[in-house]
Amino acid sequence: MIKGIYNSGAAMRAGIVRQDITANNLANSGTVGYKQDRFVLEARVDGEGATAPKTLLDSVDAARYVNFKSGPLESTESPLDLALQSDGFFVVADDEGTKYTRNGRFDRNIEGMLVDAQGRRVQGQGGDLTLPPGTVTVSDDGNVSVAGVLLDKLRIVEFQEPLKLHKSGDGLFADPDAAAGETEIERPGVAQGFLEQSNVDVVREMVEMIATARHYEASSRLMTAQDQSLSHVVNDIARV
Repeated sequence: MIKGIYNSGAAMRAGIVRQDITANNLANSGTVGYKQDRFVLEARVDGEGATAPKTLLDSVDAARYVNFKSGPLESTESPLDLALQSDGFFVVADDEGTKYTRNGRFDRNIEGMLVDAQGRRVQGQGGDLTLPPGTVTVSDDGNVSVAGVLLDKLRIVEFQEPLKLHKSGDGLFADPDAAAGETEIERPGVAQGFLEQSNVDVVREMVEMIATARHYEASSRLMTAQDQSLSHVVNDIARV
């Protein structure tokens, strides 16, 4: 019976994590370049073997992974808004190091550098991209020209194991351990004047939020029923 209480508790704990993930996805459904988090249960593996008696509380962890599916493109007609029509990431840098993003909402800063909304410097093959005055043109393969003069090529990378990337806020990803297997993309398919929208399906997230709430309530009622039964065993049957 105590094992049943543990199992109900594990289901409720997983429900809290799942609800947090769903709520975060909904909150970012309008965020440019946002990549949806998905819920997953991970089995704990130890040296006791599969035959060791365990409760769900002992044997599983609630976790998340990132869905890197591309979001829809939306036209903005701004020459410094860029989107990727393929896998991969723009590379940006600041004093904290290199980060990767699908959010191509860029602008010139006061020094003429191409930067993201937080001032991180967009990287080209030659490092920071500085744009002189003039009309900016970005070709499909990432070449950046101003007034018809080629300046540099955007540095756009992909990863052999993208699930090893870490979200670091502001729609950014980091690879602090260099474990994801970064490689350069030669022809990335850059769309100038477009932004990639979030890949969150709002209707699906709303349905999942309702289903998770119902599962949590059911687990809570089950735990209460088991607690009442256990209380009956301890307090009443012992007196017979």
